[in-house]
Amino acid sequence: MDKSEPTYNVGFESVPSHYEGEREAIDVIRDILGKQGFISYCWGNMLKYKARAGKKGDYEEDYLKAKWYTEMLLHVQGQGPDPRRYRKDFVPYTHQGDGKHRDHRGRFIKTPPSINQQKMFNDGDKT
Repeated sequence: MDKSEPTYNVGFESVPSHYEGEREAIDVIRDILGKQGFISYCWGNMLKYKARAGKKGDYEEDYLKAKWYTEMLLHVQGQGPDPRRYRKDFVPYTHQGDGKHRDHRGRFIKTPPSINQQKMFNDGDKT
């Protein structure tokens, strides 16, 4: 398949300005969650977009987002190319975890949060 010919347009053809930074947010998420956590993240997003297709907004847009996350899931599992490969200035993922990620309060997280560490994110939050 020619890199210049995307098979679909899902609205992810470029990085939205609200996600711009040194690295794409999805790559930082992948660093923090690790491979298995990121696979679950992709599954969750795929299911979300399939379940809401046509209910919140445009059916086709949600369907294509579900397809995008399915392709990302397959890519992470070594079963396909990165779905971002058609983007101008595409930079393939490289792990940049240094064990110094911060939580939402600015505290360092030395490892991806486990179920036992979830309390750290919720303590003091009255939601």
